[in-house]
Amino acid sequence: MSFNKTILFLFCICFYSCNDDIGGVIIENADINLRIASKFDGETFLVTKSGQSDHEYVFGSKTLKFTNFNFFLSNFALLIQNTEDNIALDEIEYFNPTLFDSKTAADNGILVNLGRAPTKTIFDQLNVGFGVSGELNRSKPSEYGGNHPLSNSELYLEEVGSYIFLILEGDIDQNNDGVYEDSFSYKLIFEDSYIDLEIALPDLEVFADQDNEILMELDVHTLLQNINFDTQLSTSNSDFDPIMTILRANFGKALVIK
Repeated sequence: MSFNKTILFLFCICFYSCNDDIGGVIIENADINLRIASKFDGETFLVTKSGQSDHEYVFGSKTLKFTNFNFFLSNFALLIQNTEDNIALDEIEYFNPTLFDSKTAADNGILVNLGRAPTKTIFDQLNVGFGVSGELNRSKPSEYGGNHPLSNSELYLEEVGSYIFLILEGDIDQNNDGVYEDSFSYKLIFEDSYIDLEIALPDLEVFADQDNEILMELDVHTLLQNINFDTQLSTSNSDFDPIMTILRANFGKALVIK
């Protein structure tokens, strides 16, 4: 093969790998990225780690510090403006804000690639599921490779047959006297805890030559509304657990597009 033909052949491979051919018409696609930062009533949210300074947050008459926080989002899709058509994106993503050590890193948030969508198309809604959706939640970590979000056995409860959709743990200073008397541990599980959210987007037009990024914030203060830290210190493995019900109801209000 001549040099010029070789170059042309490689160009065609690259071009078609970045585009779809639908009915003979080339549809160009571009990456869609999602960036999520965690907040606490507008403040940067950081988890307190052993041997490091405490990150304390006022919640009503109490002070909280968090020691663990992670969650799953799934079934991402973008709705095309003025239609009922959507573009399916990533099936599942795992977010672990516990990893951040600095305010700058926490404010930048977690960046994930959700997949690809057609360019020169305007989207006005993001559909996303909180937790692990039905069929996926009936699977087990052993069914996935090491890099898959669902491969971590520590995020699966064998005794109830469910992934842990959300973990939120920490300590409570009940009297604001500098002494942390109690700890809390919340784990959201069970297929019935999964919810589909429809979140309005500022019109997102996708282009091939720019960052197509959706910015979101999850406010932990909003997530904890209506929880009684005097008595509600841990979730149970009951699917009627009242703390799980509160967390599930609050999540859609806590997760917002910026």
